[in-house]
Amino acid sequence: METRLDIFLACVSVTMVVNALFLFLTYKAFSALASKAMDRMSEFETNGQTQKWLATLVSNSAEAARVTGVVRERMAGLSESMESIESGYAKSLSNTEAGFSLLFRGIHITAAAMDRIVKFPVKNVLLVSSIARRLFSFIRGSGNGAGARSRPNR
Repeated sequence: METRLDIFLACVSVTMVVNALFLFLTYKAFSALASKAMDRMSEFETNGQTQKWLATLVSNSAEAARVTGVVRERMAGLSESMESIESGYAKSLSNTEAGFSLLFRGIHITAAAMDRIVKFPVKNVLLVSSIARRLFSFIRGSGNGAGARSRPNR
């Protein structure tokens, strides 16, 4: 049992030493990388050409911010005018729809009346022929007993 315990403790100690070594090497690699990055950044900041480039970037970003503000203001004005145009367009569409509705209703009523006027004589031929016969006899004068031929010529 002691041998197993010794083997276990040896494995644990080897694992701890390997982990400690791995952590130390990782720390060294990251510290070297960080110091190189810091050196590059300080070199980058002190370079005259970089300073000019950074100044140009700052002025360009300020100009972009100004242009964005101007565009935002103009778009706000455009939005208001677009809303008024849209409301006017909707109102004119509703007026046009109402006008067309009245026009088509009048056309429909007129067409229905014309249909009844045209179909009535066809449907009621006997009634129409009786009315026409009476009208013609009234015009000729035979309805009151005096014919048109019996009138004296002057």
